[in-house]
Amino acid sequence: MVTGKRQKANGNGHRSAESRAGHSWRILRMIAGRAWSGRLLRALDHGPTRFNRLKESMRGVSAKTLSSLLRLYADQGVVVRHVISERPLRVEYSLTQMGRELVEALNELIDWETRWGKRSGK
Repeated sequence: MVTGKRQKANGNGHRSAESRAGHSWRILRMIAGRAWSGRLLRALDHGPTRFNRLKESMRGVSAKTLSSLLRLYADQGVVVRHVISERPLRVEYSLTQMGRELVEALNELIDWETRWGKRSGK
């Protein structure tokens, strides 16, 4: 769900196919255009992960950048933030079903580039 923007709905309250396709393209552009996106998605692909563990696995990323990316991906429905009520309070991040499928699609693109990328240099 896009936060802060009104979604177009058809008569039964669901987004139209055109609206869903537009949302998908926005997510792809968002990921392709942001530093750290690929590394963040790969880190989350291993399962629920705490913020500090993510930061450690993405050496060089600032806490502000990581926090901003996680918030953005949560707003887009790619990542979910789990608050675990323990002492001390714990927060974990994980991929949603959409996020897992996005990682699968990105892996397919990487495989495609590996197979066909060499030909583009001819």
